[in-house]
Amino acid sequence: MKKEKAKIISSVSKIGLCSKFERIYFGDEFCQYKIPSLKDLNYLKRNSNGKKISLVFPYISEYYFHKIEKLLKFICANNAIFDEIVFNDWGFFYYIRKNYPALKLVMGRLLTKQKTDPFAKDIITNMQKPGALKQKVFIPKKVPKETLEYFGSIPVNSPIFHKFMIENNIVRIESDNLNWDMNVNLRKKIKISVYFPYVKISTTRYCGQLNMLKNNCIRQCEKSAVTLKKYRTKFNYIIKGNAVFFKNAKISNMLFADRIVYND
Repeated sequence: MKKEKAKIISSVSKIGLCSKFERIYFGDEFCQYKIPSLKDLNYLKRNSNGKKISLVFPYISEYYFHKIEKLLKFICANNAIFDEIVFNDWGFFYYIRKNYPALKLVMGRLLTKQKTDPFAKDIITNMQKPGALKQKVFIPKKVPKETLEYFGSIPVNSPIFHKFMIENNIVRIESDNLNWDMNVNLRKKIKISVYFPYVKISTTRYCGQLNMLKNNCIRQCEKSAVTLKKYRTKFNYIIKGNAVFFKNAKISNMLFADRIVYND
């Protein structure tokens, strides 16, 4: 299967990074402070060089919804360029379906509900080592293979959910490149993307960097990240803004996807 290659950026100053890719993803999945502006969209319209653009939105509080209306009107007027909206909030989804039903929707990573914690791999593949605490030895119990299948599945595999997506113009879902085999069973009308190489572990409304800057967001997270070095684990944990990631450079789990979204 030929795979479309896309690059995700959250600042128009980084559009040069997209030159070798077929599609541009613009926006942020986790932070409403990084919702695109009309100025951003106008810049992308002029400088996309014929490439299609998927606009990415996070979960959105009621306070920020006033910014969305002007953006959606602009997107509708320029739908030949901005042909997909990635949503990570069911309230935002409902608002689009009610007011802009013609827009093509993509269900974001925060809603596909994959199990992504890398600590789980040794447990579900029965690779745990015996542990000791105060001279007591703990022997891990064998985990049945059904557990591995469960961790590799996506809740949207359900036929009922397939019907819901097709009826509501959800044409694609976004997924993480898990550290174990993935079980994906989607209808042909629904496509799937995989983000590479950084896998989302968790996110929160609380932003440590924003708190340190006394609630004055200057998008410091675009310039730096905090890396928690390996300690009793095979992976570094990477904290970027209000989300935590780990890096999985293996590409064996992408056979089912027709698009790779590079998030490095």
